[in-house]
Amino acid sequence: MLPGNICPHKGYKLLPNTKHPNLGTCPGHGLAFNFKTGQLCRRKEFTQLDFS
Repeated sequence: MLPGNICPHKGYKLLPNTKHPNLGTCPGHGLAFNFKTGQLCRRKEFTQLDFS
């Protein structure tokens, strides 16, 4: 489970996924997590992201 629907990597607030309501997407990294289990579900291509 993800407390507060927060990305475990950098603490971004996960955005609801309109096609899959059980998923939240991190706006900073493009990672998608299952809100219920906290499991990473898919990964988008990373392009020029600032991880600092």
